[in-house]
Amino acid sequence: MNSKPFNFFIAAALFIAVGNSACQHAKNTTEESTSVTADTSKKQISYHAGTQKPASWINDFEHIIDNNTIDTLTFLVNDFEEKTAVTIAVVTTATFSPFNSIEEYSEDLGNKWGIGLKEINNGMMVVVSATQRKVRIFTGLGMDQLLSDAAGIKIVNEQMLPSFQQGNYSVGITKGVKEIRRVLLLQAEK
Repeated sequence: MNSKPFNFFIAAALFIAVGNSACQHAKNTTEESTSVTADTSKKQISYHAGTQKPASWINDFEHIIDNNTIDTLTFLVNDFEEKTAVTIAVVTTATFSPFNSIEEYSEDLGNKWGIGLKEINNGMMVVVSATQRKVRIFTGLGMDQLLSDAAGIKIVNEQMLPSFQQGNYSVGITKGVKEIRRVLLLQAEK
């Protein structure tokens, strides 16, 4: 039962790393260039879950993940959150409307949903759009020390994109989430 020492360590590391920061921080990018235009003056959210915290951290609005994979991902992120207090959310979406970019969409969604603990900003979100051909791993500022930009880019390039290029989003997203968990656990042990 080594989860208790890990919980203490990760909480301590995150408190030291960020103090009371509450902003979401976008990072770890790999994308093909695709521009999305939308009227950002609306600021009314058009994604399906609205502004309430979702019932699950796996939200397949684009319908690109099979049901068995949704169950697997739900177990993986819930288990990780229980053991570490780190929240990993997965969101698929066909559009970023009313926002102009995946960054704006993700930051707004993460803040409205309250992903991670506000005091230590330890949430992260994997956002995938097959339609827009974009994928990002976004982390709260409290996760910067545990998942670097380079590590996030490597996860996207090596674990996710090969499956995405074959049209297998379920496998790519699962590989990405598993690798995020592995990297965070390794970093927390240091």
